[in-house]
Amino acid sequence: MRRVTADEPARSLRARAEAERHASGGSHEAQPGRRSGGGEYWNLVTAVAVVAWLVVLGYSALMLQPEANGSVRRVLFFPEVPYQGAGHSEGLVLHQEVRYVPYRSQQESALRLLVEETILGPADHRTHHLLPAGVQVISTHVADGVAYVNLSHHAWTGATAVASTGAERIATLTDVILVNFPRLQAVRILIEGQEPRLKSAPIEGADNG
Repeated sequence: MRRVTADEPARSLRARAEAERHASGGSHEAQPGRRSGGGEYWNLVTAVAVVAWLVVLGYSALMLQPEANGSVRRVLFFPEVPYQGAGHSEGLVLHQEVRYVPYRSQQESALRLLVEETILGPADHRTHHLLPAGVQVISTHVADGVAYVNLSHHAWTGATAVASTGAERIATLTDVILVNFPRLQAVRILIEGQEPRLKSAPIEGADNG
């Protein structure tokens, strides 16, 4: 006669569970497969995130290089037209004007275009020419972080609608260049190849264009 022990029901349950596991074709062994499927999902999510990041990076690079669109943003400064009856004051009151100009790959060519745009004058009726319309750009040159701009004598002696000194014009043009070419260390404006005197009497206003 077989003795029934206290742990026999437990052995029976374990045996039944083992039999069911084999009958189901090893369903418990399929668990690693489900974990593997989860890993593939996260790999896909990571790949999509990387692609999205590359797209954003490329778009940001494009926005930081307006030259790719064929034009570049420039900031010009022009003197405000004084009120009627106002005389010459200490310094020019300047107004900022944003302008988009064609892109030039060569820095000297881009510098020349900037000066020529300044000579053309403002689009805003509240401001007037910084330099006389007859000014010619003789040459532009950049070396060792210094920009050299050689202008005709009209830049110093010509008249504009707003009374100003040659020194004020040169100082303003220097600011325009440094604002648009921040990597430059200095700017030297020449008049017919010579450095002008920094002090000069104000040139009376006379609209010549």
